[in-house]
Amino acid sequence: MEQPHIFSASDLAQFEYCPLAWWYEEISEVAQADQEELTRHLEELENEYPSAATALPEYQVIERLIERAELFSLGKEQHAAHEAQPRVAQTDKKGQVAPVPRAFTLLVSGLILLTLVLLVLGLLLWFR
Repeated sequence: MEQPHIFSASDLAQFEYCPLAWWYEEISEVAQADQEELTRHLEELENEYPSAATALPEYQVIERLIERAELFSLGKEQHAAHEAQPRVAQTDKKGQVAPVPRAFTLLVSGLILLTLVLLVLGLLLWFR
């Protein structure tokens, strides 16, 4: 038994904006083609309609599909490059948490000391 396709709010908005573009992106065989096929199809449209090809809805959809595929490939490359970078270790080799930087420790200690001094002064002034 086949599960029904669930459409997102973005799908509905795209359909509302341009049903033909939505159909090309969701249903058409063009949406399932790889980048080489899409580029070839764009060239065919340009040869068939030299000056009006870019105004065709099919041409615009194919351009968007190619752009989406390029952005997806770029994102995959960036993700792979990010994964290949060495991570900053949060723990040392023994599994212990790395020490807190000295400046941060001094800042927190100073704020705690200042808070205690102000509390003592406040209590002294209150009891007078």
